[in-house]
Amino acid sequence: MKDDDLTPLERQILKQSSDLDVTRRHRTTVIVSGVTAAALLCLMAYGTKSWRFVLIVSLIYVGVTLFEKVAYANAVIAYKSLIQKLRMGIDETERKSTP
Repeated sequence: MKDDDLTPLERQILKQSSDLDVTRRHRTTVIVSGVTAAALLCLMAYGTKSWRFVLIVSLIYVGVTLFEKVAYANAVIAYKSLIQKLRMGIDETERKSTP
């Protein structure tokens, strides 16, 4: 399989596939954003006693979470596409090497 057969995202994923630090940083970012949003929500609810502020923070949290889930889904789609292309390349190589 040629490198030209891959999309730029697939090339990047293949290049970073051995770098576990990228995954660890992403996991840490997700955890920190969730904990920060929850803490901010609790502080706003306690400090302001106003449902409007709590609603605003909740909507921001939902927006951030939605973005994270869409980004994750896009990454899964790219991984599946890359796996299929790599498998087709392996199958093609096996067919060529079989007498």
